[in-house]
Amino acid sequence: MKRFILLIVIATLTLSCSDTITRDEPIFQTMIDNDVYRSQDAFAAFDDEEHLIIQSGGIMFKTESDQPGVYTLSETGVNSAQYETLNDSVYTSQHSKIDGAVEILEVHERGYDGKFNFNLVNPAGDTVVMHKGAFFDVPLTNQEVEEPGELPTEYLIASIEGMNFESHDVMRTETDDDKILIVGSFDGAEISISYAQNLEAGTYTIADEPSLMMAYFEGENSNEAVTGELTINPIADDLYTGEFTFETEFGLEITSGQFSVY
Repeated sequence: MKRFILLIVIATLTLSCSDTITRDEPIFQTMIDNDVYRSQDAFAAFDDEEHLIIQSGGIMFKTESDQPGVYTLSETGVNSAQYETLNDSVYTSQHSKIDGAVEILEVHERGYDGKFNFNLVNPAGDTVVMHKGAFFDVPLTNQEVEEPGELPTEYLIASIEGMNFESHDVMRTETDDDKILIVGSFDGAEISISYAQNLEAGTYTIADEPSLMMAYFEGENSNEAVTGELTINPIADDLYTGEFTFETEFGLEITSGQFSVY
C-alpha cells in the first residue's frame, strides 16, 4: 500500500476556496496547478494501523486520526500525500520543502468534510501544487485502497505528439443543431469532439460521417482535424464513452484518445 498525508493550514498555502471550487455534486475537488479536478468518486478507509486514508482517482492522503483537526504534512511520518498521473508519474510529500496541510472539518453520518493544500515532488524534481482543495460527504467504506493512476469517472485523455493530455475537466453539451459536443481542457489547451445526436454506437471516420468534427485548441489557435476516427460506445450508467484519433490541418497527431463524461 502506498502512504499518503492529509494536510494543514499554513501561511504559504491558504485553505480558502475560490468561485471555481464549490460545494455541489462533486464530492472531491481541487486545483492541480492551473487545472480543475472534480470527481464524484472518492472514499475513505482505514489502513491496518487505523490511520485514515482518503482517495479520489490518483490522489491519496493519509492522516494519523479521522477526527476533526488540522494535519500537517511532513517529509516523513504517518501524515502523507501522493498523486499519480495517468502516465504513471508519481508525486509525493516526501521532500525537504514540503508545504501544506489537510483539515478535517466535520465527521458525520454521510462521511468526511474537509479542505487541503500541498505541494508534491516526483523523482525528477518536478513539482505539482494542489490548492483550493475540498471534499464533502466522503463515505467510509470497507473497500481496499486502489492503486493511484486509475481513471476517474469523467475524463478525456490523449497523446499529442507523444505528450500526455489528461483532462478531468470534461463537459458534454447537446447543441441547438442536434449535435453532441464534448470538450476536455488541460493546461491551457482543449480537445473538442462533436457528432450528430442520432449516431448509434459504432466507429465513424471524418471522411465518411459529415457530422463528425474534432479539433485541438491552444490559446487562440485552433487546429481542426482533417482525418480521424471516432468510436462511440453504448451509453451505460448515463456515461458517454468513446475512443478517438485524428490528425489536424497542420499535421498535429492526436492518438490513443479516450473520453468518459455524463
